[in-house]
Amino acid sequence: MKLVRSMMITAFVFGFMIAIAGPVTACGRAKHCEQDLKKSDTNGDGKLDDTEKAAASKANEGKKEEPKQGSGSDDSSGTGSVQVPPL
Repeated sequence: MKLVRSMMITAFVFGFMIAIAGPVTACGRAKHCEQDLKKSDTNGDGKLDDTEKAAASKANEGKKEEPKQGSGSDDSSGTGSVQVPPL
């Protein structure tokens, strides 16, 4: 009886956590996707055709930035290694 009760409580907690997390879609949050759709949907039909997809892809190319080598917070020299002072 205790096992069934603990399983029910666990299921309720997980269900609640999923419910408050909100809808998540392929590009992250649903609100973010709606904003991207509005920006890219030039003909206003609510869907992206091949031309709109290509334009959106081209616009997003510059947003991805390569990580800089040696940019860690402890790497003051920029060499990619961290110097540890002796104790």
